[in-house]
Amino acid sequence: MLKGLLIGLFGSAIFSSAVFAQGTPKSDPVLIYREAGVNAEQESQIRQAAQDFERPARVRIERLNNLAKALHDLSFEPEPDENKILSMQEEMNQVQSGLNMDRIKLMLQIRKFMSLEQKQKLVQLMRQKEAASKSQ
Repeated sequence: MLKGLLIGLFGSAIFSSAVFAQGTPKSDPVLIYREAGVNAEQESQIRQAAQDFERPARVRIERLNNLAKALHDLSFEPEPDENKILSMQEEMNQVQSGLNMDRIKLMLQIRKFMSLEQKQKLVQLMRQKEAASKSQ
């Protein structure tokens, strides 16, 4: 389900965000929220919010992949069209910026589903996972 979002050139950037700050892409992205103490209703809300994020993100990721391929192809031309390349890069920047903003909005939305104690536990778990990944 959510793992399908993680394909493509820019998928890893989405997955590595604080929204799904778990150890590996093979694990359930909601696991860390369960570890933080969310109940079944909260988990359902989190999954729904993530699905709502995933749908438009897939389209954007596909667009980024297409633009990256086109940009790559243009780079093999002896005299690439400067305006075209700059325009493509600008569009890539805008699409990526939109993805980043939506990812942050998702994180904030998910946090609204959680109690203060759950949020504190989540941050503690995220810090532990980050420290563990740095020590490897």
